[in-house]
Amino acid sequence: MSQMHVTVNGNLTHDPELLHFGDQKFLAKFRVASSRSYRTNEKGNNDKPIWQEVDNLFIDVECWGQLAVNSMASLFKGAPVIATGYLVSDMWEDASRLNDKGEPVTRQKIVLKAYRVAFELGNYQVSSKKVSHQGNTPEGMSPVTVVSGEELVAQSAAERVSAEDKVSLEGNSFDDAVAEGVAHAELAGEVIAPF
Repeated sequence: MSQMHVTVNGNLTHDPELLHFGDQKFLAKFRVASSRSYRTNEKGNNDKPIWQEVDNLFIDVECWGQLAVNSMASLFKGAPVIATGYLVSDMWEDASRLNDKGEPVTRQKIVLKAYRVAFELGNYQVSSKKVSHQGNTPEGMSPVTVVSGEELVAQSAAERVSAEDKVSLEGNSFDDAVAEGVAHAELAGEVIAPF
C-alpha cells in the first residue's frame, strides 16, 4: 500500500535540532504548529476584526541529508514553513512509566517524514544560495535586499516605455490633433475605448 503525501503549513514552535550520525548523515527535527482561523463578528481595541484560531495541529517533522542541513541553516523559531512528506507512527517504550504489569509503557506519536521543506513567503523576503552534495557552492553571491512594494512600482514605472515614447523612439510621428479627436469621440460615445 502506498503512503499518501501530506502537506502541512504552519510555524516552527522552536529552532530546529540537527543530529549527526557520521559520514554525512544528518537528521533535522522540528515541530510545526498549524491552525485554521476565521473572522469573528467582534472587533478589537483598534477597531479591526478579531480572528479565532481553531483546529490546532502540532506535528513533529523530520528530514534527512542536505534537506536537514538546509533546514537547520535557514529555519528558526516562528518561521512560516510548508512541509511535504508522508506520515508515520513513531513508537518506543518509555521505561520511566510502567503499566499495571510493571512493564514499560509503549508510547507513540505521528511524525511527518518530509522530503520538501519551503519557507512560506507571504510575509517574508529571503535570499538563497544553491548548494550541492559535491560542495560546489557559488561564492560571492550577494544577499537579496528587502524591497518595498513602492520601490518595485517605482522601478517598473521607470523602466516602462509608454506608447507615445515608443512611437518617438521608432522615429514615427505622433499627431496630437488625431489623438485629441479620438479622445473627444470617446467622450461623446461615438467610439468605445478598447480597454
